[in-house]
Amino acid sequence: MIKEEQHTCLSPNLSLDVRLAILATSQIKDVEAIRSEMLLQFTNAQKALDAAFASQKSALELKSADNEKHFMALNGEAERLKSMQSTYISREMAEQRFREIIDRIDDLKSSRDISGGRQSVISAIVAFVVSIIIVLINIYFSKH
Repeated sequence: MIKEEQHTCLSPNLSLDVRLAILATSQIKDVEAIRSEMLLQFTNAQKALDAAFASQKSALELKSADNEKHFMALNGEAERLKSMQSTYISREMAEQRFREIIDRIDDLKSSRDISGGRQSVISAIVAFVVSIIIVLINIYFSKH
């Protein structure tokens, strides 16, 4: 607006063509200034975008390297678990072995009970024999 007012103050003695040429020149200068300002803003925005993209690329590279280390660790863990798993037995096999152990324990209990019964019988026989011997000794010494 100010420039238009300045241009309207042009001398009325100048021809219309000269006045229009002067106005056009000043408007061209204004357009050039706006264009230069926009180009500068565009360049600054482009630099900011380039910096952001470079930063993003660097972050992606770091994350990729970190992921690679993590995956390598997981691969090692998978191998370790796989080697450990080869030492495991199946549930069916474990249950079968458990039943076998229970059967052995039951056999031992019954053997113990049988031998315990035998021991009781043997103990009773020994006690009977000892008591007969004592009675016989008492009878022998009481007569003599």
